[in-house]
Amino acid sequence: MLNDETTDYAANILLYYIYKRDAIVLLYNRDIRKWRDGMKSDDILYWNHILK
Repeated sequence: MLNDETTDYAANILLYYIYKRDAIVLLYNRDIRKWRDGMKSDDILYWNHILK
C-alpha cells in the first residue's frame, strides 16, 4: 500500500499509529506532495525493515 499513490500516505500514518512511532516529523510534511518528495522513501525503508 505504500507504493500505491491512492493509499500511500494513509497507510504510512496508520503504520505510525499501530507501531507507536513518533509522528512529530509528519508535522513538517502534512501535505502529501511534500511527504512524497521528502520522506516517503525513508519511511518505506524504515517500514520494510520493521515489517520483515
